[in-house]
Amino acid sequence: MCDIPIPKLLITDLQKCTRSSGDLWELQLSLEKLSNITKLIPIKYVWIQGYIEQLAGKENEVIIISDMTDKAKITQCNAVPGGSSWARKGMYCSVIGTLSKVCALPEIVAMKITNLNGNQVFSSLWPKEIEELKLLVLEKALPQLL
Repeated sequence: MCDIPIPKLLITDLQKCTRSSGDLWELQLSLEKLSNITKLIPIKYVWIQGYIEQLAGKENEVIIISDMTDKAKITQCNAVPGGSSWARKGMYCSVIGTLSKVCALPEIVAMKITNLNGNQVFSSLWPKEIEELKLLVLEKALPQLL
């Protein structure tokens, strides 16, 4: 299923993606504090987290999610394993899916949605996880092995 790692991204990162071919996208990955260092990464699937702002359609087919940077439209939510009828406005969740459209409101076709509500650790650590991942991909932070 996945021949390319699934990057953890902020929604503003999605807005910087460009379609390379078919269902593949590319992102010029960078960090604000290291703006002179970038790396082009291929993207087939994306992983975002955020708070549900709106729900629409039969069994919450469409969900609008926001993180601290922007909003994204998640489609086909009712088709994921476990469905999305449990989703409610204000819940914090994780979404893995395929990027289908890049615009002011990027669109993701959902493959997996996980309810992360009830534990603030998930939302407070998410930006740090993304920054750490970017540092590793940009080869500016290497793990220390024992």
